[in-house]
Amino acid sequence: MANYLIHPVLQDMINLGCRNQFSVGIAYQVYMNLCEVQAMRDVKYLYNKELDMLYLTAVKQTDANSSKNSEIFLPLSTVSEITPAWIKKVQDTLCSDREDKGLTLAMKEHDSTVVFYRMTQGLVPPDSPETARRKKQREEQKHCIETEVHRMKNDLLERARNDKVGQTSAQMETETNGDVNKPVEENSNEQVSSTQSDTEKSNK
Repeated sequence: MANYLIHPVLQDMINLGCRNQFSVGIAYQVYMNLCEVQAMRDVKYLYNKELDMLYLTAVKQTDANSSKNSEIFLPLSTVSEITPAWIKKVQDTLCSDREDKGLTLAMKEHDSTVVFYRMTQGLVPPDSPETARRKKQREEQKHCIETEVHRMKNDLLERARNDKVGQTSAQMETETNGDVNKPVEENSNEQVSSTQSDTEKSNK
């Protein structure tokens, strides 16, 4: 049976006790990428038992203070299941004593290419289904109230227009009736005067 040589770093990672051997292989490839491709310094690999996860820390060559400016790298596969809740849990666990809560996801592609994604502090997990349902109900109620208020406003405006038109029509009708009655009275007076004159002439 052939004996395979294992890189000392990979062997040391295996000995740390991570139960997910697949993630150990990814961590090793990310470690080599940080050292040889990214040319970072003070590259270290660590194991967190609570998360059962290997992660790495490293410092960019341009950073002078390695103790304060080290970044945390999470070696992951492109098929790894990542959720906001999981990222928050990792932040709370690995960054509890750090001012910078940011993390860098090191995603290994199938062709061994590693792509880095920086996750900053303040990531908010999505609402639970119950919270989302309550928010949706509040939005629907708000929309119904706004629609009803708009409808009532239009009804009041329409009533006000109708009342104004009715008052104007009544006023115009009153004025018209007054104008019509006035000539009739004058004509009646003229007729009375004419009758009196004719009577006087007959008596003579």
